[in-house]
Amino acid sequence: MRALTPEILDFLAPDDPRAQRSRRDLARINWVMRQSAIMAGALAKLPAPDLLADLGGGDGRFLLSVAERLAGRWSGVRVVILDRQTIVSETTRAGFAALGWRCEVLQGDIFETLPRLEPDIVTANLFLHHFD
Repeated sequence: MRALTPEILDFLAPDDPRAQRSRRDLARINWVMRQSAIMAGALAKLPAPDLLADLGGGDGRFLLSVAERLAGRWSGVRVVILDRQTIVSETTRAGFAALGWRCEVLQGDIFETLPRLEPDIVTANLFLHHFD
């Protein structure tokens, strides 16, 4: 059985101070663990996708930091950030656009939203712990 276990962050309003603090903590964890460098290094070995889907991508800043590392190798990538909330800022969307990438956000449960896509690559960061 596939079961996705939601967390408190999934239910807080994007502007709730607890949600903002939690997203800052996640960014720190990613920085300390060098996650964007690791993810970009793994993805750089692959040909540029037409469509990359990021599961539980939240505010999209992590994937943008990966995209910044890959922009010299990949161009014209369409990224779809799948999450329970639509919280990708205009600044983050503009960051993707500046790289020549197209950013879309798809809100909902991944078991409902991912099957609507046919991504070449699927990424997940600080997300898989939600599963039983």
